Amino acid sequence: MIQFIDDDPQRQVDDQVGGLQLGFGQAVAPYWDFEISLFTANWDGFDETDQHGLNLDAHLLFNPDRSAKFSPYIIMGTGFMNSLKQRAPDSSDMILSLGAGMDWRLTEKVAFRTDARVRRDFSPASMNLDDVIVNAGFRMALGEPAAPPVGDSDGDGVNDDLDRCPNTPMGVAVNSVGCELDSDGDGVADRMDKCPDTRRGASVDSKGCEIVRDSDGDGVADNRDRCPKTPRGAKVDANGCQFDSDGDGVVDRLDRCPDTPAGTRVNSRGCPLQQEFRLEGVFFEFDSAQLRDGAETRLDEAVQTLRMNGDLKIEVAGHTDSIGAASYNQSLSQRRAESVRDYLVAKGIDASRLTAKGYGESQPIASNDTRESRARNRRVMLRILNEDI
Repeated sequence: MIQFIDDDPQRQVDDQVGGLQLGFGQAVAPYWDFEISLFTANWDGFDETDQHGLNLDAHLLFNPDRSAKFSPYIIMGTGFMNSLKQRAPDSSDMILSLGAGMDWRLTEKVAFRTDARVRRDFSPASMNLDDVIVNAGFRMALGEPAAPPVGDSDGDGVNDDLDRCPNTPMGVAVNSVGCELDSDGDGVADRMDKCPDTRRGASVDSKGCEIVRDSDGDGVADNRDRCPKTPRGAKVDANGCQFDSDGDGVVDRLDRCPDTPAGTRVNSRGCPLQQEFRLEGVFFEFDSAQLRDGAETRLDEAVQTLRMNGDLKIEVAGHTDSIGAASYNQSLSQRRAESVRDYLVAKGIDASRLTAKGYGESQPIASNDTRESRARNRRVMLRILNEDI
């Protein structure tokens, strides 16, 4: 830069234009630049003087945007200066500067610069000298322009490039990615969470409180319901399961024998198992092993009983009346017993648990003299084979 210097009258030299200054600066903070510069000047007059020195200046910017068209600033600095004089003794003095300047941006890297400052020379001759200096010249940026600073649009302390929640309300506490704190992880920020200790994974409402669901409508919330598919209207205990007062595995609403002693094996109706019992309602087409319509309902009850008592081994016993040849009746009863066994197997009962045997007319339970007594003799029985029952 070129300097105009209005010197202190005590120097006894002429004001002059022609001093030179060359410096290097660096931005050190958004509003601060630091600059180091060398200067030289020659003064004519009574005591012709050559001056050379070093400035260490800090610039306080009014606008931190260094790409602005105009950039005013305040100068505060120190340094030292050598004065080589014709008459008086040479000196090396400390200097202080205070002033203001302005940059006019011309291109991306070049700006016109001017500043004015008062420079105090702490002369060893006990006479402090104040010079007024005006500089004019150009500032040129070296290297590539610095990347624009990363902002923090919502002022939460997390820069925008890291902020996953860029519109956080002012003043709320956030985590390392700029999102509001959510201690229980329910999706509702702590500042709005009325239930701050919600269990992990629970569905919550807008206040962060768990939504109580009761899918089967039994009055027990799903998260505590051990029997989540209770039929509508059934009475349940605190765990959401239907009452089974005698503990036989058949709920009270289906239990036809509600006071069965503990440990007793029961059928699907909650009644004690007999060693042998008749499959009521299981009939066959005439002279055939084909089940009649309606037989499946009774057999399905037997399936449920066998499922509840998975260790039972059963003989399916077929019986006929005495009409016809004994050998034919034996064959017919065998086929009918096998038909029932096959139905039970088709419903999922392990075939190894079932045996089919036809007894023909050999084990009547009534006389064969009347139609009614013969109907009683035509039957299918289930006989428990386990010895420990």
